[in-house]
Amino acid sequence: MSARPGQAADAGPLRGLAEFLAVVPDHRSRRGRRHSLTSILSLACAATAAGAKSLVAIAEWAVGAPAVVPESPGCARTRAAGAGAAG
Repeated sequence: MSARPGQAADAGPLRGLAEFLAVVPDHRSRRGRRHSLTSILSLACAATAAGAKSLVAIAEWAVGAPAVVPESPGCARTRAAGAGAAG
């Protein structure tokens, strides 16, 4: 029995992209992280869907992304190590 469009093979609803990206392991060191891996991957997916074909194009798209994109689910900014410390 094959799955119908919009449903997984077990007949459950498909999960959102952010849910899939949230389980990707983040192998970056904790020091200096500013953005969650989920938010970076989400922006990269959106930029690629918009036609970006290189890392530079993805970065340029992210800088000029509509204001609603950074506020989308999965696009959370994490607090960088040492952020807020007097310097």
